[in-house]
Amino acid sequence: MSDTVKFVKFNTLSLRKTFDTETGEYALFSWGIRAGYPRIIVYTSNMPWDKRDASKKFDYNTMITAPFDHITLGIMLDKLRKIIRGDKDSKESVDCYNAKFENGVKTNQVVVQARFTIGKDKDGVIYLAATTDGKRKVKFELAPSDTWFKFYDKNNDQVTDKGILSMLYADSYLNKLTKLMDAEMVKDFTQINNIEPKTKQTVSNTVKTTGDLDLGI
Repeated sequence: MSDTVKFVKFNTLSLRKTFDTETGEYALFSWGIRAGYPRIIVYTSNMPWDKRDASKKFDYNTMITAPFDHITLGIMLDKLRKIIRGDKDSKESVDCYNAKFENGVKTNQVVVQARFTIGKDKDGVIYLAATTDGKRKVKFELAPSDTWFKFYDKNNDQVTDKGILSMLYADSYLNKLTKLMDAEMVKDFTQINNIEPKTKQTVSNTVKTTGDLDLGI
C-alpha cells in the first residue's frame, strides 16, 4: 500500500499580505485539500525566493494549518456569505481540533490546532484569518488590487469605497472557492465499484462517508 497522501492546493485563491516592502517579507493564506479533506494553510512569514534559505522548504515555526471536513467548512462559508451582506465590525469563528503530536508521535490527546475567523472591520472590509497561540496573527483582506484594477460605477465614477470593493471581491472569491471545494469533494468521495456489462445492470455507486474514513489530518 502506498504511504503517499494526495494534496491539492488552490494557488490562484491565495491571499498575500506584505509586511516590509524593502525586505519583501510577506504572509500567505492558502486553501488546500489533504487526503480528501479541506484545510487552510497560513505562512505567517515568508521571504522572496532570492532571499530565502534554500535548505528549508518549509519553516514550520511560522506555519499554521486549520483542518476541516467539507460540511463544517460549508457552514463557515455560509457564514461568510452572510457577513458579506451584514453589519460592519462583526466576525464569526470556529476552533479546529486535531490530535496532539509530541516529538513527531501522534498522541490520543485532542487539542485546538487553529482558530478560523471570518469578519468585517469598521470600514466594511471583509477578512479571513487562521490563528494559533504563539504565532503571528494576520488578517487577510478580501479586496481587489488597487494597483492593477480600477472599478467604475454606472456614472463612470471610480469606486473608491473600501467596503464596496471588498464586497465585490468577496462575492466572487466565495463563489470560486465553493465551486472548487465542491468539485474536489465529488472527485474524492465518489467512486464506482463492481462495474459489470450493461446487460447485467449491476453498476453500483458507493459514496464514502466521514464515518468510513480516517480523516488523515
